Amino acid sequence: MISSALAAGCLILAGLPLSYALTRRLVLAFALGPLVAALFAASAVVAMLLFGGALGIWLAVAFALQIASASLLLRRREAVPDATTADLLWLTIPLLLPMTLAVSPPTAWDSHSIWWMHAGYFAKGAAVAREAMSAPAVMFSHPDYPPLPSAPVAALWQIAGRVDFRVAHSASALVTYSAIVLLAVAVRQALSQSSPALARAAGVAVGLATWATAPFSVTSGYSDALWAAAFVAGAVPSLFGRAPRAIDLGLLTVAALSKNEGMIAVGVLALLLILRRGRPGAWRLWIPVAAGVAWAIVARLLGATSDLRSGGRFTALLTFDPAVWGRLEPTLAALWSSAGIATVSAAVVALTGAVVLRARRRAFGLPGEGWLWGVVAAYAGCLIVTYLISPHDITWHLATSSSRVSLPLVLLACVSAATWVVVAADRPPSRPGVACAEAAARVPARPAQAPATDTVPM
Repeated sequence: MISSALAAGCLILAGLPLSYALTRRLVLAFALGPLVAALFAASAVVAMLLFGGALGIWLAVAFALQIASASLLLRRREAVPDATTADLLWLTIPLLLPMTLAVSPPTAWDSHSIWWMHAGYFAKGAAVAREAMSAPAVMFSHPDYPPLPSAPVAALWQIAGRVDFRVAHSASALVTYSAIVLLAVAVRQALSQSSPALARAAGVAVGLATWATAPFSVTSGYSDALWAAAFVAGAVPSLFGRAPRAIDLGLLTVAALSKNEGMIAVGVLALLLILRRGRPGAWRLWIPVAAGVAWAIVARLLGATSDLRSGGRFTALLTFDPAVWGRLEPTLAALWSSAGIATVSAAVVALTGAVVLRARRRAFGLPGEGWLWGVVAAYAGCLIVTYLISPHDITWHLATSSSRVSLPLVLLACVSAATWVVVAADRPPSRPGVACAEAAARVPARPAQAPATDTVPM
């Protein structure tokens, strides 16, 4: 228990310098710290694989780069808006209750066979890691998967000098919790023109939806909730009309470096928003995509391969092979079972709101949701294609993954529904221009004054 608490503290403190420099809010920096630490640990792993050496050396280099970056960013005076101490307390405390599932024993299969296995060979240095990633015997562990979920665990094991699955369990849960909190913060900020109480409630509701499809996976060391929450948190600002900031790009990079599905989702977001005219800063969304593609290239060069690349049936899909297209019906049934009701219900709410509450929505400064639902449709299409071309038995593949990989669909749908509920329940803010004009009209006219002179009093 003590080792787990120390590990959590190390992760928070390791990412605190840059987190504070980015946010200028101490409590928010503590919430963001584990994600920043995980991102820099992942960069240290990639550098180790490319240039060789021990992980500890590259962790020191990564931390030094973080300190240098924080020193430059500290010159900025502005703080992140709508993320006060009160906001963070209202957003984080309710989300702590389901996190108590993290006290369960660290026995999840995927955690041991994928993420913590990767952490084990990362912690042993470049030579062992390169050999393991190219070994056919460990192909079952998906060595091509991105390194971010494993990197902070490997860093803690490297520092402690021993493997401790309790530490791995708590570290994985903390990084995931950090992403969920940032998701709630993103919703709160998107609803900045509404009542703070309602905006906070909406953020908490969306954060709790992370446990909707596969609650066991959130705190057990899996990466699905981590990348899904980070992706939606990073996507919400762009989908709601704001140019992506450094924090948003960092969250999307976390998603792209956490799982292959995360890189696909970030690519879908970047492609859709780059097509929208007048979208400010949309080109920056290709930075997280580039990070994911860079990892894919590194993994490929080191000999890691994926099941889809080695056995995927792309040609059969394009030639309408019945053996491939016959998998469509069970795929749709599985996705409907995990995300269908929530997604369709939110779509009905959105359509009703667009007809009845469009003017109120604009009064809250919220744009339309066409691009949000475009991301939902595009990502769902990518999931369907993945299951169609998968070399695995479709029944087994769906049973072991559909509830987890469909989580982003539910989170995006909940973001949509939460915003419409707030629009319907809250009073629209008065327009600043009209309010100022009315106030000016109530002020009596000032008497004429004598013209000013150039005399300077001594």
